[in-house]
Amino acid sequence: MLKNILTLTLVLSANAMANQNQVIESPHSVFIAAGFGDTEFKRENSENITYDFDDNASIQMGYRYQFTDIFSVDTRYINSSSFGFKQVLSLGLLEGSIDYSTFSVSGQARKSITQNSYLYGNLGVARYNWDYETSKIGVDDSGFGGLFSLGYRYQWSKIELSLEHQWLTMGDMKASNLTAEVGYRF
Repeated sequence: MLKNILTLTLVLSANAMANQNQVIESPHSVFIAAGFGDTEFKRENSENITYDFDDNASIQMGYRYQFTDIFSVDTRYINSSSFGFKQVLSLGLLEGSIDYSTFSVSGQARKSITQNSYLYGNLGVARYNWDYETSKIGVDDSGFGGLFSLGYRYQWSKIELSLEHQWLTMGDMKASNLTAEVGYRF
């Protein structure tokens, strides 16, 4: 009896999976992205509170594997450096730079708008390393944090363009980036 139930379950599962249109023409994607954003640093201890912010420019590269029409796995490396906009606007009165790099792995879900355009969201974990420096102090940290992003993607047969807003949590630091991405599907 148990053998018959298992066989029936496997057959029904296989039929259900076959009806989900899981054949993806080009499941692999490599991409590069550039973006601008802001970072916020806040550290509290018993003696004082250190708070600062900065603008940054980021370069990203990554790989995505599309499992189904809806779900994929995304890995990316993000390297971000202080842009220095706050130092220029404050005529040198504000100082401090915040630089970080992350390697992230995330799950991605997308919703089709048209045949070639999608809205998507990523949720994942990021391994980070950041540095905060002023003329008086230097602080660095590394560890695991979170990545969340929302975006829009348009795909041709092999090329894809995306606009994405990312939020990263990295211990005492938070970052928000707006990126433009170009990818190649194969």
